[in-house]
Amino acid sequence: MPEKDDIRYLRVLLYGPVGAGKSSFINSVSNVLRGRMTIPALASATTSDQSFTKKMKDFSAAVGIPMNCIFPVKNYSEEIDLNDDVDILILSALRKIIDFGDDFIEKI
Repeated sequence: MPEKDDIRYLRVLLYGPVGAGKSSFINSVSNVLRGRMTIPALASATTSDQSFTKKMKDFSAAVGIPMNCIFPVKNYSEEIDLNDDVDILILSALRKIIDFGDDFIEKI
C-alpha cells in the first residue's frame, strides 16, 4: 500500500463496454466545467429486457463495487444546449468520485 506522500495523482476508472458512454461522460464533464457545449459525442442507445436497476445490481455483484459507489448519469449525447438538471447529476457524480478518492488517501 502506498504512503500518503507517495500519491501524486488520483486516477479514476470508468468501466463499461464499448458504447456505454464513458467518453460521453468525460465530454459532458468538460462541457459543464467550460459552461458551453462542444462537439457532442455520438452515443448509441441499446434496449434490453433487463431493468437498469437490475443491470446495476448485477454489475455491482460482478465487480464487488457497492451500489452506492456506482453513479449512473445522463450524458450530453444529443443535446445542443446545456441543461441545469443534467449538469447537477454530472457534477454530483464527479464530486462523489473526488470525495471517495480523498477518503481513500486520508485512510492510508
